[in-house]
Amino acid sequence: MPEYRVVDAFTDRPLAGNPAAVLVLDGDYPDSWAQGVAAEFNLSETAFVRPVDEEGADYELRWFTPTVEIDLCGHATLATAHTLAERGVPGPYRFTTRSGVLTVTERDGRLWMDFPAKPPKRAEAPGGLARALGAEPLWVGLGGEEDLLVELADEDTVRGLAPDTAALARMPYHLVIVTARADDGPDFVSRVFAPNIGVSEDPVTGRAHTVLTPFWAERLGRSALTAHQASARGGDLLLEDRGERVLIGGEAVSVATGTLHLQVGRDQPEEPSVERWTTKEEIAAVRERLEAEHPGWRRPAAYGVGLVRGGETVFALTNKGGNYLPAVVLARVAGHRRGTASRPVSTGQLEAAVAELAPAEACTEFEHPNLYHWRELLGRVADGGGELVAVFVDDLADEPVDDHDRALRVALEG
Repeated sequence: MPEYRVVDAFTDRPLAGNPAAVLVLDGDYPDSWAQGVAAEFNLSETAFVRPVDEEGADYELRWFTPTVEIDLCGHATLATAHTLAERGVPGPYRFTTRSGVLTVTERDGRLWMDFPAKPPKRAEAPGGLARALGAEPLWVGLGGEEDLLVELADEDTVRGLAPDTAALARMPYHLVIVTARADDGPDFVSRVFAPNIGVSEDPVTGRAHTVLTPFWAERLGRSALTAHQASARGGDLLLEDRGERVLIGGEAVSVATGTLHLQVGRDQPEEPSVERWTTKEEIAAVRERLEAEHPGWRRPAAYGVGLVRGGETVFALTNKGGNYLPAVVLARVAGHRRGTASRPVSTGQLEAAVAELAPAEACTEFEHPNLYHWRELLGRVADGGGELVAVFVDDLADEPVDDHDRALRVALEG
């Protein structure tokens, strides 16, 4: 029976920082088993680590939210290294991950993670940003393509934010990072909002500091920095700018240990064998086959799946002029063939679409944003309720057919 540990990361005291569950396993395990365990813990991330014999790495590390596997998680990496240290495993800890090999070392009583830097590039503020935040940005930039960095006037403004997270969810960013120079103590403060991936506010976010560190290092003219993430739980980080890399240091505290009363890969329905589409050519062939099997089908100019809550429809991901494999998969389950239309979609229908599209994950030549987003939507409905709607636009010159369609057009422009 596997053992687990719950660790509060980026804090020196329990019930603060950011909690993660960690399972140290002996061997391989099914993805669906890991996803089920993560859903059971229902923390923002559960980490699964096992020894491997690979050049440059001693362990494989994977991170699962309650609904989906993700590419990078700072606090769960810190929690994993802390768990290994408490089990008597000497460092450094070298993990092979979806984001490459990540190394964690112990220095001065803290664990230091070595992550790739994402220096932000100045960008135009998206429409409605100031209104959604309730504060006027001083500077806006992008760290990579998915993380928006917003500098605000001062620490009090950052701490006092009560943003419109529904409005932020309509923006095409995984993280919305707000920051300001600290009044005293740390060099800067931040908060991180991620409603686009189902997290209204993240307590302490290692990934965000791969963007924040190069930003503040340049502003302050030095490479060694201290930071505080001013969420309700709060967390403290030490940072070092190393050019293309960022060192993120922090402490961690174990708050619970125990044993799972299930065997690895057992106590779950058996996974059916599924296809694996590993190349662009295979995916193109599947798309052509599905389109041929759907008489009257015409590719839409744009489409998306929206979440309806409180009379408001939010499209966190939209598609325009592409991604036709998920389009036809979605159309088949929603009963759509052509024209501009809104179609209600049940969770069962969207689950069927996810299952039909899942073999595409085996192709690493493409990203799969619709597949990941549909899983996130299912998790958000399970956690907070709401309804789902699929909107297909035949021609962007068409008049919107209803409020759902109008919401999709607004998201396309945003």
